[in-house]
Amino acid sequence: MRTLTPVEELTRLLGEYAARDGRGPDKVPTVVELGGEDLLAFERSPLREAGEARPDLRDADIFLTSRAVLIGPRRSARSERSELSARSARSQRSERGCGHCLALRLQRMQPVHERDLLETSPGAHRAGVWPDVGDQLAAAAWAAFRHAELVPAGDLPKVWRIDIRTLMMTAAALLPDSRCPSCGDLDPEPPDLDLGAPRKPSAEAYRLRHPEDFAVPVEALVNTVCGVLAPATSAALASPTTAPVAGSAAVRGPTGLHDLSWSGQANSYAASARLAVFEGLERHAGTMRRRPGLVVGSYTELADRALNPSDCTAYSADSYLQDEHLTPFDPDRTIPWVPGYSLRDKRSVLVPVRLAFYGWDGGAELFSFECSNGCASGGCLTEAVLFGLLELIERDAFLLAWYGGALLPEIDTGSLDRTARAMLSRARLQGYDVRLFDNRIDLPVPVVTGVARRRDGGDGLFSFAAGAGMDPAAAVEAALGEILTYIPSMRHRVRARREELVAMTRDFSLVSGLADHPALFGLPEMQEHAWRYTRHADPMPVAELYHEWLRVRPATDDLADDVRFLVDEVARRGSDVIVVDQTSAEQQAAGLSGVRVIAPGLLPIDFGWGRQRALRAPRMFSALRHAGLRESDLTAEELHMVPHPFP
Repeated sequence: MRTLTPVEELTRLLGEYAARDGRGPDKVPTVVELGGEDLLAFERSPLREAGEARPDLRDADIFLTSRAVLIGPRRSARSERSELSARSARSQRSERGCGHCLALRLQRMQPVHERDLLETSPGAHRAGVWPDVGDQLAAAAWAAFRHAELVPAGDLPKVWRIDIRTLMMTAAALLPDSRCPSCGDLDPEPPDLDLGAPRKPSAEAYRLRHPEDFAVPVEALVNTVCGVLAPATSAALASPTTAPVAGSAAVRGPTGLHDLSWSGQANSYAASARLAVFEGLERHAGTMRRRPGLVVGSYTELADRALNPSDCTAYSADSYLQDEHLTPFDPDRTIPWVPGYSLRDKRSVLVPVRLAFYGWDGGAELFSFECSNGCASGGCLTEAVLFGLLELIERDAFLLAWYGGALLPEIDTGSLDRTARAMLSRARLQGYDVRLFDNRIDLPVPVVTGVARRRDGGDGLFSFAAGAGMDPAAAVEAALGEILTYIPSMRHRVRARREELVAMTRDFSLVSGLADHPALFGLPEMQEHAWRYTRHADPMPVAELYHEWLRVRPATDDLADDVRFLVDEVARRGSDVIVVDQTSAEQQAAGLSGVRVIAPGLLPIDFGWGRQRALRAPRMFSALRHAGLRESDLTAEELHMVPHPFP
């Protein structure tokens, strides 16, 4: 007699339990196996809109893996679903989630080594045997299934996980997956972006709601069964400056799976946990396309309605030769595009997926390494656009000052409000003195760069950060908040890799990733390169520095006025402002919107000395002259050719 597979054996045993309860064969739960098939392959196929629908996964009742049995998600009865049209059924499942959503989430939560084998090793197969599916496991699965039927439907479907070895049961909430091929919304929305007229609480308030006002489904975003963002978050209880909470998840990049971290930094762990989830959702939406509307074609074919990647500044020829992952942009190559909208020109424009998102979709056209620069979220699209554009302005100003060797006006810290002075005191308790600089170049928007310096001159010497905001006080607090995040661990991070960092001081080409840039300036050996931020200066009161800005900035309660003001300022410097709506279903469930803002004429921030596009951008040479800080454009020989310290 043929030996039954684990799925067949569990189905047989569940059938016996169903019969004991007086149920017919049609009432026996459907069991499917997970773990032996790569269900995320469609995400790594850059020219595909979506994967194939899987009714077997979508409609399954019980999922069997090598570690657990999962029941759910609980949904409407099949008899009710069968009466719906295909379109209305999709709409209902999109709101509730389905078994295919659960299967995708389970694969994303697998250990990195298992995911790599499954996703990148053709021909790999399971080794060993499954645990026996005995009567005890079947009894637990049947009890959980019956329990799931009796639980009233809530806002989110529930999933129950039974550990095969211990029979411990864990319940978790499931959010629909944005890109689920079986229940995701594949109908593209029009790309026009209407800023509307969202009303601010006051003319000086730029967030429409407080973080605690959002109904964030934390239980579905962070859980050990099917969490969208991570199995759990961690609080740094020993932090002496802030109350940080962080999480991370494995995402695929061009060199393999790596951790994508997100965090919240506030004065209480409860507030930090909420902010961390907001950032996690923003990163989740920004790494990979999770909305419909893919267009496939070459720039040559789409030029009349597409952003030219060449306008965003290319790397040097040496960068493409030395980096095996980079490929020069080819206007005749077929690549994927997504809808965007030009706020300057008020028209739809296609944007390469490579510029709109910073994850990895398996494509070969890696003509740009992007990061989260310009990605932001908010209570509406307009709010998200405002903060995405402010971030671009902040990084642009920082790079212009650093590589251009600008001597920035210093802010008198004695003129700051109580909140900022308290933050400075925390830094002093850690042995750091902080100086703040007005980092505006040729745009009037407040940008503040903060530099913390150890008083003893030892390892962990410098910590740089910047902030931008419509309110100068907000820009100051943003810069100080970043500094307070980094300084407690700066000395440890430098000492943990001191020999490696010292080698970078002799050969900047060894600076290859994001973490290298701030860590390098933790070395006392680098202080000669930061003299512009340690020189003697005559600090000016914040009210005096920003008097003109406070006079000319919009003074209305319409948030769209603030966005239009910034767009006009950036356009005056020759750059378009393009918005890609990144909002995922998971963000929508929390009442959030997410965007990627692209300003091709502003300086892009890169990490790795061999990939500094800013040093080749026309704006790098002309902005200081436009600002009246020089009489002529910079020359290549005058650039400050030292890796930036931006964290």
